[in-house]
Amino acid sequence: MNILNVLEEWALLYSAKKEQVKDLIHIYNIDNPGWGVKIDLKETILDGASVEWERIEGSKDGWSTGDWHGIAVVDAVFDGFGGPKKLRLLLNRFKDLVEQKKKELGWNSSEGGEKWQEEDNTDILAWIEDWFSFHCDGDWEHQYGFTIKTIESGGWSVQIDLIETLLEDTEIAWQLVKKSENDWYGLAIKDSVFTASGDLRKLSFLLHSFKELVEAADEDFEE
Repeated sequence: MNILNVLEEWALLYSAKKEQVKDLIHIYNIDNPGWGVKIDLKETILDGASVEWERIEGSKDGWSTGDWHGIAVVDAVFDGFGGPKKLRLLLNRFKDLVEQKKKELGWNSSEGGEKWQEEDNTDILAWIEDWFSFHCDGDWEHQYGFTIKTIESGGWSVQIDLIETLLEDTEIAWQLVKKSENDWYGLAIKDSVFTASGDLRKLSFLLHSFKELVEAADEDFEE
């Protein structure tokens, strides 16, 4: 199961069991620059897990070049931090913890949550890393941001600042598509901010929607 499938399955399973689902999963940029990942593990199969903080640099000057990452699990919270190209690695570290625990419990791939059709989401996360890295210039990442998180209504929220990007002057009125209580999404661009939300199966869809808007703007710019 790939990274985004694991996140969607995790959110689907525990949003039904926990009273508070807001920020159950929170992915955000940090300004040094890089990524932060925070996942609430209370009342989950990883409640009680412990991993001591360790920062790993992939090269001698990894801290200054962005080639670093670190994770910790303390007080039922997974915390991961890493350079601009380390989002996939951080999420994979969480995925590894989940799969290891499932194996210890003797679960098969579908137990503990409904088995969803898998998609290859590696490319979209690599694209997100590249888009973010491209805009990190020593100033942009200190003022603007990229946030993915679960929301109280039981879904995902994606918010991306677009100042000094190709979409800076784009305006899209809020568009909501709702087929049912558990099958919906909406998106908008207003005041140079991309905002999108959707049900708990829509994380991949929302990220791909942003990518499509950027690629369309890029084609218009080249013309």
